[in-house]
Amino acid sequence: MRRILLMTGLAVASGFLILAPVAAQAAITLDFEGVDTNPPSQQPIVYLGDFYNGGSSTLGTVGVDHGVTFGNKGALVCLNTTSNFCSNVSRGGQGDPASQAGGLAFYDDDSFINFADGFDTQLSFVYAALGFGTGSGGIYDGEKGTGNLLASFTLPVLAPGCGPAYGSASFCPFEELQVSFAGTAKSIWFTGVTGYVVFDDITVGGGSAAPEPATWALMIAGFGLAGLRMRRRAAVRS
Repeated sequence: MRRILLMTGLAVASGFLILAPVAAQAAITLDFEGVDTNPPSQQPIVYLGDFYNGGSSTLGTVGVDHGVTFGNKGALVCLNTTSNFCSNVSRGGQGDPASQAGGLAFYDDDSFINFADGFDTQLSFVYAALGFGTGSGGIYDGEKGTGNLLASFTLPVLAPGCGPAYGSASFCPFEELQVSFAGTAKSIWFTGVTGYVVFDDITVGGGSAAPEPATWALMIAGFGLAGLRMRRRAAVRS
């Protein structure tokens, strides 16, 4: 009898322990700061290249190695601040004060971001968009937008709203978008963003993964054994 009760208790405990959400990988954020150490010296255009992949941008600057690469013409965009007017784009003072100088734009249709180590659970970023139609994107479990589509999103055109304090930038202000998904992603592919959308503070991972189907099965089995134990106790007492 003791053996049965012990096994039942272990089964129930295991169900609860494994049911706890699986910890996702730590979040990483691409803020595009430090790519150009002396804005607005973007002549010619500064392409990100391997800036976040242990290498350098076309300007020779090196960022944190996150195993992240971009389409061939994923480029830095210099952002207007109250003291530096360098483009038609600005955060308008929104967000982290340390992430106001640089953003990301794509200058051809090879508009993707690859993550060699993968990321899970969620994607978030801020963006500003002008143009003639809605941009869109997808999160894939293969590189360069290949494999299975894990989630998709749209990027509606946003109304401009920054005044002279930020150079009357048309791409301003930015708005936030968040996407949750299941699985491990290797890339983000964007469509309809070439020259019309600017991104910043791209953050991946950092959420809590949902329990796997096997976890639910173990929990149900644990409750079943607990119910059997209770019925046996009731039978003995009667």
